[in-house]
Amino acid sequence: MVRTMFDGIRSDAKAIAKLAMPGDVVAYYIDGAYAWTHDEIALFPYNTHVTITVLGNPADVADCETGDMSPVSAANWVQRQRKAGYLRPTIYRDLSGMPDIREATGRLVLGQDWDAWVADYDNDQSSVYPGSAAKQYRSVDDYDISAIFDDSWPHRVKVQPTAPITGVKWPAGISLQIGNKGNSVQALQTALAMSGIFGVRGIATDGIFGQQTQTAVKNFEAAENLQVDTGIAGPSVRNQLILMGLLNTAGQATR
Repeated sequence: MVRTMFDGIRSDAKAIAKLAMPGDVVAYYIDGAYAWTHDEIALFPYNTHVTITVLGNPADVADCETGDMSPVSAANWVQRQRKAGYLRPTIYRDLSGMPDIREATGRLVLGQDWDAWVADYDNDQSSVYPGSAAKQYRSVDDYDISAIFDDSWPHRVKVQPTAPITGVKWPAGISLQIGNKGNSVQALQTALAMSGIFGVRGIATDGIFGQQTQTAVKNFEAAENLQVDTGIAGPSVRNQLILMGLLNTAGQATR
């Protein structure tokens, strides 16, 4: 099944919000000149979120366009992500530049050690690069559209298909803030409490998003180089907890 993904710079968010349907994927920058704000990210509560870095920070995708990360820096970023526990980081690159990426990644195996998101604006959803997870096939003034061929992409952690989803969890697409209560908050608190980060570790896991949890979220964002907002735990916090192995992809604390 081919999934649809929209992406763009921060000024494109409102245009994308008019097009994206529940279940579509939305990709956005977390750093650099075009990083999306929390308000822009919050426009997509019912979509899968994919994060993009142009500076080499923890994310789902490294943007290797001209002026952003070089093939070598993107390959090094893949290695860092893998050491941090990310199963298959993704590099974004136009079709003509893929030979440079393959040379830079060397012995790393496409589809096993890393994934490729390839741009080729032919307005055709068909894959143009063997083994690629996604193709950006259309670019218009206010957004880009991609086709995702891999049902499980992005591959953040190794999937354990026999493990039942039980207990408390923080579902994707839900932002948590002060005053919230319930299982999602408890899953967030449990993951933060295990982080080992000063000002975050050991917080109460009572399922009530109070002042202590808000402060812990801000401290976590600062420690992990995420955008520090008003203490709202959104997709970037959830994705980083998954990347660190503190939440699984279902949103459950792992310990």
